[in-house]
Amino acid sequence: EGAALANNCGAFVDLSDDGRTAFIAQQSLSFVPGADADTADPGTLPTTAPGIEVVDVSDPANPARKQILPVLSQGGVHTARSHVVPGKGTYVFGIANSQGAPGAGVDISKLDDDLQVLTPVARIEIGEIHDTFIQNDPDGHTYLYIAGGYSKGLLVYDVTDPASPVRVAAWNLTPECTRDWYSHTVDVAHRDGRRIVTMPAEVFVSTDQSA
Repeated sequence: EGAALANNCGAFVDLSDDGRTAFIAQQSLSFVPGADADTADPGTLPTTAPGIEVVDVSDPANPARKQILPVLSQGGVHTARSHVVPGKGTYVFGIANSQGAPGAGVDISKLDDDLQVLTPVARIEIGEIHDTFIQNDPDGHTYLYIAGGYSKGLLVYDVTDPASPVRVAAWNLTPECTRDWYSHTVDVAHRDGRRIVTMPAEVFVSTDQSA
């Protein structure tokens, strides 16, 4: 693709729990309609759209694209994480990375295991986000941990019912500063009955802050 349609940081790929389905997060900056490579003349390059592509990889030698799911964003989808929520099935949590602009958040979609297609069920509007970590907690709930870039710090949502996410925790080291450190990724481990959260910062900015 040309510079105008270039993927920012490429694509993130995740697999369903059974290994049959791949989810490709397309962080394309824009979309111009064009020929579908599945039906176009040989040699035609595929058109990348901001969203999530679903690919049947049950036969690794013959992968087949099943769906292109558009996701509202201004920077495409940064990651698309697959997770099995107990009693609910497989869901994909796609980060709509709008780089701080309206529309940033998490799109939650349910996977139809037989058809291998996603159906959107909910969206968490945040305003800024970079990465997520999803875990079935020992307390019986499923939690979505969010690294929220400059403005949000850490957010935690209960997604035990993926169609009705509920925010249960938030933490920001310096809420009085709007652009000082960038929460980049997040991970959670359990030790002695406690949750240990690590959230690295990608960037520290010490200038251009108001009093």
